[in-house]
Amino acid sequence: MEQVAGSPQEPPELAPETAPRPQTDRFMDEIRYMHRLRAELGALSPAQRAEVARRLGDGYADDWILTARDAQLPPPDLSWCWLLLGGRGTGKTRALSGAVHIAIRAGLRRIHVISPSIADYREVMVNGPSGLMATCDAGERPRWIASRRQLEWENGARVTCFSAEDPESLRGPQAELVVCDEIARMRYQQEVFDNAMFGLRLGDRPRIFLATTPRTTLFMKRLLAMKGVTLTTGSTYDNDEHLPPEFLAKIREFYEGTRLGRQELQGAMILEPENALFKDDWLVHHEVPEDLIEQVTVGVDPSGGGDEIGIVVCALLTDGRFAILADRTVSGSPGTWGEAVVRAHDDFDADDCTVEINY
Repeated sequence: MEQVAGSPQEPPELAPETAPRPQTDRFMDEIRYMHRLRAELGALSPAQRAEVARRLGDGYADDWILTARDAQLPPPDLSWCWLLLGGRGTGKTRALSGAVHIAIRAGLRRIHVISPSIADYREVMVNGPSGLMATCDAGERPRWIASRRQLEWENGARVTCFSAEDPESLRGPQAELVVCDEIARMRYQQEVFDNAMFGLRLGDRPRIFLATTPRTTLFMKRLLAMKGVTLTTGSTYDNDEHLPPEFLAKIREFYEGTRLGRQELQGAMILEPENALFKDDWLVHHEVPEDLIEQVTVGVDPSGGGDEIGIVVCALLTDGRFAILADRTVSGSPGTWGEAVVRAHDDFDADDCTVEINY
């Protein structure tokens, strides 16, 4: 039929729908490669490892892929956020520097480094003994341009440094990776995090890495509750081969078993309800030798609703003191928490169970 002017036209033929652009994740590919290589080297005999080292030569003897502890490498299954909680001297700064070098090797070009202050990023993250300048590969040393607060590599990669004392300075600049050192020390934790996240919009898989000795702040509680946060923990003692024996002896003497020691040495987040009947400061945290245990009781506090069912394993000691051996608190049906009570009884060879019967 002939087309008459002014009559409805046939719609133009649409181009076939294009397939979605495949996402690449060069950074995670590099991280997974490092983990696979470390696993393969770990499976070798000492003689085989020595032969590999001989063939690689002295230049690889201190390579981060060989010397890092597992906890210092980004996990192979992380999502958008890696949170490394560790005690003083755990090697957190070295872990962040290593992650930046891995990212640059993988092809990332825009990276932000955030420290608590200008002095911190200059003296710790840039020029410190575990900082970016000291840990870069031979022949790939970047230039430090103080006026721009930037490290620049010949391949075009740039690391821009920010002070957490000025969270507004993070407005505008964009990055593929944000590395944040000691966020729990920062005065404006939430503002720093928010502004960093708004600028994290380059590349297919932008990520943020945070390493800190924990402090119980509102922001840290929120961060730990976020979905997709991959948590790694570590203690000062994990890094003992790189720390002076005198230092380790003194901190054990002064702080072992204290609340401050749990936070600053073990890297523990101490979450304590405001209305707690027993404060963490009142408790001594030590292993309980079996020969000190006179009697063991499992205490059970059913909730009567949807709350957790309190289950604790308690001991009377031969010197008259009391101890908590374990906290087996659970949520679930009476069948679920009943099994947990029986398991706690059997695990500690308890003398009895004490159950509140109002529920």
